[in-house]
Amino acid sequence: MTDALTLVRRALQLLRRDERGAAVTLEYILFLPVLLFTLTGGYFLFDAYRERMLAQKAAFTLSDLVSRETMEVTNEYLDSMYTLMDYITRTARPEGMRMDVVQWDAETSSFSLTCTVTRGSGLDPLTNADVEDYDERLPALADAESLVIINTRFRYTLVDYLLNQELVLKDFVFVRPRFAPTVTCDSNANELANEGGTDSSAEGAEF
Repeated sequence: MTDALTLVRRALQLLRRDERGAAVTLEYILFLPVLLFTLTGGYFLFDAYRERMLAQKAAFTLSDLVSRETMEVTNEYLDSMYTLMDYITRTARPEGMRMDVVQWDAETSSFSLTCTVTRGSGLDPLTNADVEDYDERLPALADAESLVIINTRFRYTLVDYLLNQELVLKDFVFVRPRFAPTVTCDSNANELANEGGTDSSAEGAEF
């Protein structure tokens, strides 16, 4: 019995004199913030690029849909496009969508605007003055040929909530009409353009 107590006492004395545990604990405390920052930053970076990919996917999907139209794009059609855009991105908050149709004039070597319709309040309708420099952004076309342009704008909400840093995702996608010479719009299609969405003056970092 005495030998057993002696062994226990010696073991406790060795444990008390062993400082390796304290060193490990200190290293862990010092390294823990770096580890948490790395994991959190990696998650934010991955999620931001995922949202970037989904935003681009939404813009290309909408442009492909409109390019196949042979009938007039109506209010209901635009509403369904905006709903689809929201569904594809899921977590990013849509702020605006604009569909423009431009036509190339070979005589003046410039684009003219034949249609511009919007949803949300993050993007305003275009004017002919806005498309004067589009020859630098769009490919060369034959005379009177048209292009459909889809602009989308999203706000990355996860950064807003956690870091109070606004991140805006913008896309500019163009496509030729597939089955008709051009795409036409309902003349009243902009009536609902300013309903919902977010003030376009609230700019954030673009991504």
